[in-house]
Amino acid sequence: MRSIALSMLLGTTLLVSGCAQTGSQSGALARQTGAQLLPPGFTQGPESVDFVASAFVPPTHGVIIAHGAFLTRHATWVVVDYDAKTLSRMVTTKESDPKTEFRLTLDSRRDASLSDEEVETIRASADTVWPLRGSIGSRLVFDVTWHIYLIDGKTVRRDSGPGFPTGNGLALETTIENIASAHPQVAASVR
Repeated sequence: MRSIALSMLLGTTLLVSGCAQTGSQSGALARQTGAQLLPPGFTQGPESVDFVASAFVPPTHGVIIAHGAFLTRHATWVVVDYDAKTLSRMVTTKESDPKTEFRLTLDSRRDASLSDEEVETIRASADTVWPLRGSIGSRLVFDVTWHIYLIDGKTVRRDSGPGFPTGNGLALETTIENIASAHPQVAASVR
């Protein structure tokens, strides 16, 4: 958690995603989603997004995308909550004092309701990241980094890199932004 806090202190980019198994079952088994898609033998230590709790409550199943920079205390967050079927766009400021713990303050928040189809489209895009055996690639851009957390309840997959994500990570971000653009109250480019 200290590495996450340190990254956010530096104003980095954070992307969190999650998937839960929902929907109707076809045959004996439902479609595999989220943590069920992790490759056999793939292990990763548990990670936490508790540090955002000073500004907002992260979803149990969903996606969080944040963009910031090393030289600013502000970050823009896009939060998709699969369970609540909402998309929120927020701006936070990091508060740092050598005598206290890292803390985020919520400056603004805008919310939109999502349809079942929009939630499933985002979930399907996130599900393309879960089974990857290697890390998501990066497009190098100075002054920013990214982190992707896929969260399915208490199971977490984490990827990170400098600049912006490429491949399936970029596809996930693009999917979310395309859906956000249909909701004027949260439509805005995060870059």
